[in-house]
Amino acid sequence: MLLSHKTSIRISQEYSNIIGHMCYAASKLWNVCNYERHYYKELGLEKYPDWYYQKKAHKGDLWYRQLPSQTAQETCKQLDKARKYLSLERYFHKEIARVQSVWYAQQSEKGIKYPRSSKHIRRLYRKKQNAVKDYLHKVTRWIAEYCRKEDICCVVVGDIRNIRKEKDMGHKTNQKFHGLPYNRLYIMLEYKLKLYGIQLIKQEESYTSQCSPLSPEVSKRYAEASNRKERGIYITDGVRFNADAVGAFNILRKYLSVSGKQKELSVTGLKNPEIIKVAA
Repeated sequence: MLLSHKTSIRISQEYSNIIGHMCYAASKLWNVCNYERHYYKELGLEKYPDWYYQKKAHKGDLWYRQLPSQTAQETCKQLDKARKYLSLERYFHKEIARVQSVWYAQQSEKGIKYPRSSKHIRRLYRKKQNAVKDYLHKVTRWIAEYCRKEDICCVVVGDIRNIRKEKDMGHKTNQKFHGLPYNRLYIMLEYKLKLYGIQLIKQEESYTSQCSPLSPEVSKRYAEASNRKERGIYITDGVRFNADAVGAFNILRKYLSVSGKQKELSVTGLKNPEIIKVAA
């Protein structure tokens, strides 16, 4: 049974101009929202703006009013839907659950007690695997290319392969946490770095997110969990740092300490790390 077919239509110059204008307005709205997300602290915003905040904040803006309401909202949402790993996982989990509920309801109406998975569901699982694999390849390729350009000969990462063992943090968090393909990411990154002769070292990372970057060493003795005031912010002695940057900085410090290597490290850049969009 044919469910769909490809159709080509020819539109008038008037409609072509309208569509072109809407595309231009959407691109400008995207730029405004993207700029606001990158520089929200400099703009005086307390929290990172998500699409729901931006939808309300920019309703009166010129580019927002040039678009139908739903189209403008979807433009703001696209920044949340950028191909980040958790966004991909969230989308496919919801879509698979929706299709499964419809399929199983149809099968139960026919009296089938144990329905098999449909072709549509299997296709969604394949699509999810391919999308995640594509994203991981793009991320690891960008890191490898960056290291090659900057003449970096050694990359140190936190070893979190056993972090999920015997952990139960609730249904929603478990779905995010236990689904992260850490080992696959390590394998992809390691072989791409090897192509350029760069070594990948996995470092045990206990207390790296709790210790101050200004502490004498990274250990339980100097761990202050209370310094992480909220997601993404680490405050010590009245100085605010980005929490993820502090964790990465302390992983490197811990590796240098364990390996017996001496190197002067600067905390410059830990306050406002650069956000890089790897995959569109």
